[in-house]
Amino acid sequence: MTAADSAAAVVCLTVWGPESRITTTDMNVRFLAPARSDVKLFAQAIKQGLTLIPTSVNFWRDDGALAAVAQVTYMRLT
Repeated sequence: MTAADSAAAVVCLTVWGPESRITTTDMNVRFLAPARSDVKLFAQAIKQGLTLIPTSVNFWRDDGALAAVAQVTYMRLT
């Protein structure tokens, strides 16, 4: 899920700064309901570490139903 990975990256770059070099270490996505139209994402850091930041990303449908939940962990390389 590119959207989850991108949203998590924005969260991490907000914490570590835009000049940081980062990479995804793992991702887990749970699909909860079909989404046949646009979705809105809400991403937040679960914990802010010096080298790792696990994040959660929720995908919300227009009708308010939760369509998917992702957990993405990023590592800072520099």
